[in-house]
Amino acid sequence: MTVANSKTPAGFRQKQLSNHIAEHIRAEILDGTYSPGQHLRLEEVAQELGVSVTPVREAFMGLHVEGFVRHAERRGFVVSALNRRDFEDLYDLLAQVSSRLAERAAAGMTQSDVERLTEVHEKMRDAVARGDYELVEHTNDEFHRIINRAADSSKLTWVLLSVLKYVPKRFYARIEGMSAMLLEQHEGILQAVIDRRPADAYAAMFEHERVSMRSVLDDLDRQGIFSRAVIA
Repeated sequence: MTVANSKTPAGFRQKQLSNHIAEHIRAEILDGTYSPGQHLRLEEVAQELGVSVTPVREAFMGLHVEGFVRHAERRGFVVSALNRRDFEDLYDLLAQVSSRLAERAAAGMTQSDVERLTEVHEKMRDAVARGDYELVEHTNDEFHRIINRAADSSKLTWVLLSVLKYVPKRFYARIEGMSAMLLEQHEGILQAVIDRRPADAYAAMFEHERVSMRSVLDDLDRQGIFSRAVIA
């Protein structure tokens, strides 16, 4: 797990580390590695990750606020049962915010940004053709990151990043039909951006997030993320 260099203040390094740990635990909850009701003890997680207990405790406190875990008296933390309706609400918000960012990006994206977006899209095309799911996920993230940066809207981006904590960060490209769907829908978003059509960029992004997040929700359901019995 990478941390900042020695010139970075210790408190900031620890905060970065706790954020990385939280992201790791979040991903393992969303991919079913940890089940609702499962007890997670700080010392065991720290040993597994090769870090001290302090950043692990900070990570779990953040996850508690987000609703992924709850505190268990003298027993560390317990994985919370996740509610599908909450995720539906969050994914609806994700579609709205992402669409607004795409709209603004289409109106103000530089030629350099457009070229970079096109390059990333072509890399995704190659990754889909080769069945390289890891690269599909990486290029998908980069495609959206370029658009979000070009939108130049710090508050909307902050909201988006908050919601993205509830979206699986890995394995989503392996959902049947997802990779091809991502590529096809990115094509429409890219064309709207190239043509400087903000309204069309909004519509294309909204449909993209609506369809892709529905697939993610259904996959989480199939994995039992929302319906597993809670361990006593």
